[in-house]
Amino acid sequence: VPDDDDVDEKGKDRYNYVPFGNGLVVRESISDSLLRMGCDSIDCVQVPYQKGSLYHLDVLDVLFDMQREGMIRSIEGLNMPPELLTSAESCGFHLENNQIQYNILDPTSYYGNMKQFYDKDDGKKMKLLTSSPLAGGLLADRYVKYRLGADGRPPPDLSTSQRRHLQTTVRSWAEYHEGGGNTPWMKFHNLVLGTLGDISFKHRTSAAAVALRWSMQTNKHLGSVVVRSGLGLGKEGVDYDGRPYERTQDLREAFGFELDEEDMERLYNVAGKIDLSTDPMDDFYNGENGGFSLEDLSNKKLWL
Repeated sequence: VPDDDDVDEKGKDRYNYVPFGNGLVVRESISDSLLRMGCDSIDCVQVPYQKGSLYHLDVLDVLFDMQREGMIRSIEGLNMPPELLTSAESCGFHLENNQIQYNILDPTSYYGNMKQFYDKDDGKKMKLLTSSPLAGGLLADRYVKYRLGADGRPPPDLSTSQRRHLQTTVRSWAEYHEGGGNTPWMKFHNLVLGTLGDISFKHRTSAAAVALRWSMQTNKHLGSVVVRSGLGLGKEGVDYDGRPYERTQDLREAFGFELDEEDMERLYNVAGKIDLSTDPMDDFYNGENGGFSLEDLSNKKLWL
């Protein structure tokens, strides 16, 4: 389902999502897209999960037929749950990637049942595309520097996407953590943003770079990180302290440092609920050499 920010003033979706219905509708839609673009094939078609829909496997059946015909090069999922991925695999539909939300506040989509699809040894290992690593721009210096009032209310100038994350992601995270304040925003500001601010000061970088680096460094199955937020930009493009926001530089800084064991432990302590039978720190900590492992950054798909 497209985000509120992905719909224009006329209510028309700006992104070309796959329509759900019979195979003829899907084929006609892809053919129309190819005609409009003036090309013979589409690099990638992303199939979003539609809760309650009965047509996911029908859509995948048609898309994989079109892939064999050379009209589609790659087929990926968007927020596909484990049950649907299992059903697709049993029907012979192997998705190359699955895009899910993954950030400090909400790491649960990756840990748990989803990991089975990224740990395969049969040559069909799935890569993970992580979205919302900055929680719509809430994990940024702009809100680290925001002066929290006694009532614990959030800033009044949050975007539609940020308000959605506040109502869902932040509230769910706050129910899991104790202390830090009486309201979800106060807890979030004191625990998460406070920790990000301390670590960013230590490494002389931005809080957004720390949050993005955490997403990269904790995930050994990472394919790409999708960043679509405005990093908390105000209407004038400045922070609360008047400093212009350099969003591109903040993102690139994530490649210029590495979080050490102390940093990761602190972030793990304020992260969202991670339900594992073993310590999740063992999943990405390299105890033999010390430090934390990360995919080879020579992979240009990781570049900004």
